[in-house]
Amino acid sequence: MALALQKNLAVSICPQSDNPEGNKFQGQLREVGADAMQLFVAEPLTLSPGDPVVVEFKIEKNQFSFEAKTQSMTGSLLSLSKPAAIKRSRLREGHRLAVDMKMAYTPWTESGRFETTLVDLSEMGVRMIGRKQLKKGMLVSIDFYVKEDKIRVLCQGQVAWCRATPDNDQLFETGVEFTTISNETRKRLTKFILKKNGGEEKGE
Repeated sequence: MALALQKNLAVSICPQSDNPEGNKFQGQLREVGADAMQLFVAEPLTLSPGDPVVVEFKIEKNQFSFEAKTQSMTGSLLSLSKPAAIKRSRLREGHRLAVDMKMAYTPWTESGRFETTLVDLSEMGVRMIGRKQLKKGMLVSIDFYVKEDKIRVLCQGQVAWCRATPDNDQLFETGVEFTTISNETRKRLTKFILKKNGGEEKGE
């Protein structure tokens, strides 16, 4: 567990009370103590001491999650109980769809909103092409709209890779993995992608 819980680790936080859509919020691990941990969150959460949350994070091809109890929420700092155990599972490959739509994003470490072109969509993340080179591991706020099925995607993501396009070194192709997409939005994206690919969603 000590190897997994590293400082500045990007995590998503899913409150378990009064959250029927499974909304998730972006956070970053700041400190791990003997009995508690502190996380920086992008926006203050409505949590009270004792409220349960599920924390998720990814390392390479693995998905990790653990349950914890809220100790306090002060400004942008969330204090949680240290988990007794961390679950690990292999990341599955998502259904993919080639698209051509506009997307906006804002890096956590910068000000300003940037426009880009979304060229590949899955329920796990996106591939985009734009003029800005992003660093692997960077956190970004994502905003795009699937007009055909009226799906608005507002979530956080983490840059998985970025490289210059083969025919133009002024354009960069970037893969971004969703980190805080809600369970409901992910389900809607999956249905849309399967419909466009001519498939049917299998029962869960």
